[in-house]
Amino acid sequence: GWIFVMCMTEKFWQALLGVLQREDLADDPRFADATARRVHRDAARAGARAQRVPGDRKVTREHVHIPATAVLMIVGAVATFSIMDATIKTMLPRLPVPFLVWARWTFQVVAMLIWLGPTMGRGMVRTQRLPLQLVRGLLLIASSLCFFMALGSLPLAEATAINYTTPVLVILLAVLFLGERMTPPRIAF
Repeated sequence: GWIFVMCMTEKFWQALLGVLQREDLADDPRFADATARRVHRDAARAGARAQRVPGDRKVTREHVHIPATAVLMIVGAVATFSIMDATIKTMLPRLPVPFLVWARWTFQVVAMLIWLGPTMGRGMVRTQRLPLQLVRGLLLIASSLCFFMALGSLPLAEATAINYTTPVLVILLAVLFLGERMTPPRIAF
């Protein structure tokens, strides 16, 4: 199979060369910038191909170290959200949505106070942009209200799939409200 890799910045290109153990390509004028790499993409592909030992299906290059704790934390976050969503869905017939939202955020505040309170103290609530933080908090509560209400009408899998469109919506809102530019690499990514 094929793996599509797009280097959005020069830093990513240099990192990719390190992963492929092809740092020698960094000084090659054919790959000096993104435009040159696009023009010479066939040569870049040839330089990036992993070498295989005949009869062996494993790539001979060493894997880049990815901390197991980072992977476990992502898996834990996804599992936690999944369990929370399933729990909310089972409680919806018996409890009102505003109460479930209140319980979700109250539990989070208590957990954060227990976990971070002893080391951060008042730093947990200190901010230089209180109005923006308050708006953000209200938006998070509104988001939870909407999502929990949707869980009452949609199957859990569909609600979760729709929820994963968030990155697309963030990009659109960034263009509309923050004036960010949409470039072809950003659209493709």
